[in-house]
Amino acid sequence: MFRKLLCVVCAVAVSGCGNERPTTVVGAASALSYTLSAARPEGGFGPVFQPYRGVHWTFFGLAILRTAGAPIPNRVETASFLREQPAGAMLSESYSERALALHMLGLVPDDSTVSGLRATQEPDGGWNGSIGATYRAIELLTAAGAKPVSPENAAQFFVDRLTQNGFFREIPRPGTRSDSLRVATFRNDSTSEGSFLLWTEHLWNTYCAVQSLTKLGYEVPWRPRVRAWLQSCQNPDGGFSFRPASQVTQSSDVWYTWLAIDALRALGAVPADSLGAVAFVNACQNADGGFGDRPGRRSRLESTYYAIAALNSLCGGVEAGIKEKVCVQPPLNRHDGDRDYSVNYAYVPSADPLPGFRSLRGRGLPLSAMGDEIVWTDSVPGERAIGATDRVQVSGLVETFPRSVIVQLPGNVRAGCRVSFRIGAEQKSLLMGLLRNSESEWAAAAGQPGIPWGVFLERCVAPFVAQGALPVLQIEPGDQAGIYALTEAVGTVLSGDVGVAAALDDGTDLVRACPRIERLSSLVPFVVALSGVPRGENARTLWLGNKSDSGGFFEALRNGRAVCAVRAADSPTGVVFYGDPGAIAFAAAHLQTWAWWGLPAHLRTTHSSVR
Repeated sequence: MFRKLLCVVCAVAVSGCGNERPTTVVGAASALSYTLSAARPEGGFGPVFQPYRGVHWTFFGLAILRTAGAPIPNRVETASFLREQPAGAMLSESYSERALALHMLGLVPDDSTVSGLRATQEPDGGWNGSIGATYRAIELLTAAGAKPVSPENAAQFFVDRLTQNGFFREIPRPGTRSDSLRVATFRNDSTSEGSFLLWTEHLWNTYCAVQSLTKLGYEVPWRPRVRAWLQSCQNPDGGFSFRPASQVTQSSDVWYTWLAIDALRALGAVPADSLGAVAFVNACQNADGGFGDRPGRRSRLESTYYAIAALNSLCGGVEAGIKEKVCVQPPLNRHDGDRDYSVNYAYVPSADPLPGFRSLRGRGLPLSAMGDEIVWTDSVPGERAIGATDRVQVSGLVETFPRSVIVQLPGNVRAGCRVSFRIGAEQKSLLMGLLRNSESEWAAAAGQPGIPWGVFLERCVAPFVAQGALPVLQIEPGDQAGIYALTEAVGTVLSGDVGVAAALDDGTDLVRACPRIERLSSLVPFVVALSGVPRGENARTLWLGNKSDSGGFFEALRNGRAVCAVRAADSPTGVVFYGDPGAIAFAAAHLQTWAWWGLPAHLRTTHSSVR
C-alpha cells in the first residue's frame, strides 16, 4: 500500500488563453507527498515553505503518516529533536503534543509525567478546571497505560458539564450532584445559555468529553441526545460547524468536521450525511496535495491531518477516502487576482518629500519596508468613563509614520488578545472621539476577561473599522479559542478589515509560539506589532504600493500586498516571511534591495522605500 500511495502523481498542465491557470490531479499520494515535503532531513517537521521546524508541526506530520500507515522518515533524528525541545508547562498544548509525538515513535511518557499528572488531579476530578486540560491529561495517561487516581471523579467532571441539549460545556452546570456518574438535577437555566461564552457550546468541548469518557471506560450519559447534537452541527455542504448549523451562519471547517466524525465514531455512530462529509473534506484538498481548513484555504499540516483522519474514519482507509480530483493552481495573490508586482505596483515618489521619509534611491524596485516605531508618547489624550462620575486617563501608546497614527490600548481587552488601531493622521481627532464615546464599552470589556469575541468585535472594534481604521490583533500563545473565533469573525463582523500580528518588532516570532495563527494566512494581513520594549531592529512590515502615504499602506494590507519579515538565525537567508504567497515571493526574490539590517545605523529608517 505504501508504494501505491507514494507513487508519482500525474500533473496536467492546461494551456490556453485568458486567465486559465495550470491544473493538477491530486489524490492520496499527493497528500502524503505534501506531508513528506514538510519533513526535515535533520529530523522533525516544519511548515511547508518555511526553513524551521517545531513540535506542533512534528506532531501533526507524524499523526498523518501513522494514520495513513506510511513509514516515518528519520525516526532517530526526529526523536532526538523532540527530546531537545522544552516540554513547556504541564498540560499545555505544546507539552501534550511533544509527549504524544514521542509516543508515536514508540516512546511512552516517562514515570515522572505519569506521577505528575496523577498528583495534579483536582478534587472535582479534572485538571486546571478545564475540559481541554482534563482531556489532555487522560490522553497522556492512557498513552502511558495508566489511569487517573480517581477515574470516577474524572468521569464525573465531564458529566457535570453535560447540558440537557446534549452538548458539554466548559462551565459546570448549575445544580448539585445526586449520585456518582448521574446527570444532576437541572435548574431552569435555558435562558442563561446566551450569556456564556460562545466557546462553551463548541464541538471541541463535546469531543473532549466523549473521548475522555470512552478512554476511561464509562458510558456517555444521554447518548442519543449527544449523538443528535453532534449530527445537528452538519451543514448542507456536508461539513460541520462548531455548533448546530441552525444557530450559526459560519462556514463548515475541516477541524469541526473531524471533531464531529471522531466523536460520533466513539459513540458508534456516523454523520447523518456521510457522503456529504466525504465530499466536503475532499473539497478542501489543494493542488499541492495538502488540505486547507476550508475549500480554497491554504494547505497546512494540521488541517491535512484532520482531513485524512476524518476520511480514514468514514471510508475505512486513507486511499479509499481521498478521491482523485483536478485542482486548479491558485493565483499568486488571492485577494485581488494575479498581479505582476514589478509592473502594477511600481513606486513613484511624491514630488513633495514626506517628513521623516528617506528613500533608498537607485534600487529599481517597488517595495516599501515599514517598521512600527516612529514617534512614541506616554499616553493617549482622552478620558475613560468608568462610572457616572469617576474618570481616569487612558494610558497607551501613540506612534506615527507619515500621515498615519497607531494607538495601542493597554492590557488585555479579552483574555489572550491585545488590540491596536492603525489610522490615517487625518482621522486622529475622529479616533480620539471614538475612544471617548466608547470608553464605557472598553471599561466593560477590560473588566470581563471572558467577554465573548462577537460582543468584543461588534462593540469595541467594529466602530473603528467603520471609520477606516485597521485593527491589529495580537493573539497570545495558547489562545486557541480566540484564533478560531477570529476566523469566524473575518468576513462577517469585520468584513476582513483586520490585521494579525505575526511578530513583535523585537523579533519575537508569534507564529512559532502560537502555530495556529497559520490558520489566518491569506485571510488577514500579517504585520509587526509593538513589543513594549525598546525599539528593535528585527522585524518589519513590508508592503507593495504605488504611493507611500497611509492610504497606500492600508490598501496594500487589505489586498494581500504586505509581508511580515522576521530576522531568523535558522533561515538560510536570515529572515522568514508571513503573508500572501505572491508578496512573499516578490520580497524573497529581492532580499538585498530592502534588507534594513545590512545598512549603516543612520540609514535604518523605520519607513524606507526602494524604487
